[in-house]
Amino acid sequence: MLSVAAFLVKAQKLELIPKAGINISKQAIEGISGEKFKIGFQGGVGLNIHTGTDGFSIQPELNFVGKGTRLNIGAEKQIWN
Repeated sequence: MLSVAAFLVKAQKLELIPKAGINISKQAIEGISGEKFKIGFQGGVGLNIHTGTDGFSIQPELNFVGKGTRLNIGAEKQIWN
C-alpha cells in the first residue's frame, strides 16, 4: 500500500484532507417517548487526487460517524448506540 501511495505522489499531486467535528443525532422510536439528542464524534481523512485535467479530481474518503439516541427510562438513563 505504501508503494502504491509513493507511486501516486510521484505521478500526480495529492492533498491529504483531515476531517473532524461533532454529530448531533436523535432517533424516533415508535411507541417510545423521551428520546433526546446524543452528541457524538465524527472524523476521518480524505485524499484529493488531481488528475491533470483542469477542474477535475478524485476524492476518496474514510469517515467515522457516531450515531444513536439517549433514552430516559424511569429514574435511570440508558444510551442506545
